[in-house]
Order: sequence, then structure tokens, then C-alpha cells
Amino acid sequence: MGIEAVTRLNEALDVLAAADPRDLKGLDRLQLSSDLLTVSNRLDAVLCTQLQVIDIEQTTEIESGRKTRGWLIEEQCRSKPDASRRMTVARAMPEHPVIADAFGRGEINLEHAQVILRLLRSTPPELRDVVEKALVDAAAYVDPSALAAFCREVKQNLGWCEDKQEADQRRYDSRWLTVSDTIEGMTSISGMLDPAGAAALKAALHAMMSKGGEEDTRTSQQRRADALVSLANRALKSGELPQVNGEPAHLTVTLAWNDLKASLDAQAAHLAGNYLNPTGPLTGSRPLTGGGAMLNGTEISIGTARMLACDAGIIPALLGSHGEILDLGRKTRTWSVAQHRALLLETGGRCGWVSNRATRRATSQPDSPIRCQGPADHAHHILFWTRDQGPTSVANGVYLCWFHHWLVHHRDWCITKDPDGAIRTWRDPGSSPNGFTITERTPPSATGPPGWHP
Repeated sequence: MGIEAVTRLNEALDVLAAADPRDLKGLDRLQLSSDLLTVSNRLDAVLCTQLQVIDIEQTTEIESGRKTRGWLIEEQCRSKPDASRRMTVARAMPEHPVIADAFGRGEINLEHAQVILRLLRSTPPELRDVVEKALVDAAAYVDPSALAAFCREVKQNLGWCEDKQEADQRRYDSRWLTVSDTIEGMTSISGMLDPAGAAALKAALHAMMSKGGEEDTRTSQQRRADALVSLANRALKSGELPQVNGEPAHLTVTLAWNDLKASLDAQAAHLAGNYLNPTGPLTGSRPLTGGGAMLNGTEISIGTARMLACDAGIIPALLGSHGEILDLGRKTRTWSVAQHRALLLETGGRCGWVSNRATRRATSQPDSPIRCQGPADHAHHILFWTRDQGPTSVANGVYLCWFHHWLVHHRDWCITKDPDGAIRTWRDPGSSPNGFTITERTPPSATGPPGWHP
């Protein structure tokens, strides 16, 4: 009977899909869209009912060897959060008939049901029936994010006041964090923290989110993401993390020798043209940005691989033309503790990047550079360690924030350090990969920085 009903439903959907929405008037079009959303909610409810029975009878384990959630992910290609949400609601529906009834009528959606169930877990047993009905009634008129505040109001109106210590423990027990890779090669991070944990994270992120001068076009969300990465990098470099498989936490980057050599040769030719012709057009070929490097199974550019290798704990795995491992190097840290401290003292614990253009526009002192106020994240070789055989010395180093370190390795920015420690930054004119145009530059000399051999 159920299979026949699904067949008829698919036939009805075929008719709807073939209809031209422009044949309907505006109000009718809105009504149809509203009705379709209700039908979608009802279908989700029917699916949850099916999943609940499948889960109890272990149908997927018998037929495919997977639990129901795993079956949704592996065989039905659902995301992990979506599969978890559906299974949470499916398993709870028999014990919550009020939610199940409203869900089955399409009055609330899957996310409403999940949020209501989560809120009920922190509700005293004697109040759950009343609170559940109030939340279901409210869910027909508000989005899921508004239900938490409404739930608190209902509890207060009922005269319930949660013990502060119990509330802290409940919030702490409700913490969670998921880290999952996306099909675009990105990583999705989501979670919930208790107030104490959230306060610590917010304070740390706020301290690391300083804007990096005029060339910093990042949004606040991007600066927050970079701040989180900066915290992780600092933890990796601290040496205080627990060992994994007998060694300190580290990153492993694999790269093909031919790709690395071609990229380094092209970048060297490009920069040689820059230094030897500082006021004329760009000479030499552009640096390669193509593949060859892998980080945790994701292809990254050679520039990113070089950036990671600056001062993180890296195990270089060098591959031949057929992907065979030619050499697996030992983990190294190119800067000593004393050198790190000296470089941090030079920049006062902040990024060493300067922005002369911003100064010229904002002040009447054209020669006074504006320092980036971002955190000092990476000890960078001014003459690259891999490309230029630059020495690992305080004279050839500068601490940069994550954003400006990325600019150097991916946007052809150049850094020099004067004998007195003053930092200069410059770049080719006319390029605007980040949405801004550099109209002038100030290279240190026509022959490049000390130690440069084109």
C-alpha cells in the first residue's frame, strides 16, 4: 500500500513539475508555494516514522550491515548533520505524540521538531507536557531559533526557576563540536559551547581579529576564521599539545618533486625580474599556482605548501612522477626557541607588516608606516628558505599574521628588513587579485635585498 502511494505521489509531482509557475497569479503562486512547504514537512514526518521502525527492527543492519544513520549517509548520500537530525527526531516521536501529530500535519518542520526535543531535555518532568504543547503551538508562527527564548518565557510564567549550578552543569553537558570536510575541499565547523567555554573562545578570537591595514579587505567573518586558525597554529607551535602516536602534533604535506621544482624556478625568475627592473613592467614568468601538494587528502597549491612549511612542524613527503614516496623527511622546526623570542620582541608580539599607502592617505606624515595590529602567527623567512636558501636568522625573519603571511606566498608581496630592523613591503603595480589596486611601490634597491642572487 505504501509503495503504491509513493508511486501516485511521484505521478502528482510530475504534473506539478511540468506546470509553468507563470500561469498562476501572484497570490495563487504564493499559496501553492506554502502548500508545497507543508507537503514537504509531512513527507519528512512520514520518513521519520519509517526510519523509526527501520531502526527498531535493525533493517539496515540486516540488509546492508550498517546502522540506520550510516545507511542514510553511505547509501542515501545524506550529510552527517542531516542524518543525525532525522534519526534524533525519528527515535523521539513515539514518546512525543504532540510533536509527532503537528509534524505529521505539516504544521512544524524537521528543524522545529529537533529544537523542541532539545529544549524539552532541560525541562523538569512535571512541566514537559505543558511546555511541549506551548512550543509546538508557537512553532507554527516562529522560526526554530526563536523557540529557545519562548521556552524560557513559558517556564518563568509557570513559576519554575532552575538552580544555577544545575543550569551550568546542563549547559556543560550539552556542549558539542563537529568538524567535517565538504565536497568543495573546505572544512565545516559547527558546535555549541557552555557560557564559560564560549567566553574563553570569544576573548581569544577577539584578541586575534585586528584588521591588518588598508590592504586587508577581509570581512569580519573571514577575520574570525583566520583568528581561529591562528589559535590552532599557536597551539601547534607551543609544544604543549599531547603527543599523537609517540610524537608531537604536526602537519604532513605531500608534494611531487617536479611540481615543486617548476614552481620554485618560476617564482625565482619572477622575483628576479621584479628586483632587477623595479620601476618598469614585470619581467619573468608568473609563479605557478597549480597542484602537486596534498594536505590531509586535499590538493593545495605549492604556495600554500611553502607557507605551511615556514615554521610549523612539517614532515615533507616527496613524491616521484608516479606518486611513489622518494623521501620521507624528519619533522623539523626551522626556527629555534631563542630566534622565535627575538623576532617576537622585534614586533612586540604583533604582526610586523607595515602599510605605507594607508599612512599617506590617513596622515600628513607620508614616511610613517602603519603597523598591522594582528597577532604574530608565523615566523617568515624574508628570503625564502626553500626557494632562495635564505638563512634561518633573526636578520632574515619577521613575524606575520596569518593574513599577511598568505599575501606574501599567494599575491607576490615582497618584504625587506633594513639593518635597523625597519620593515618594508611592496608589490607589483596594476595587480588587483584581492579587489584593490597597487598604484606605486617602494622597492629597497634595484638589486634587491641583501643576500639576493637572481
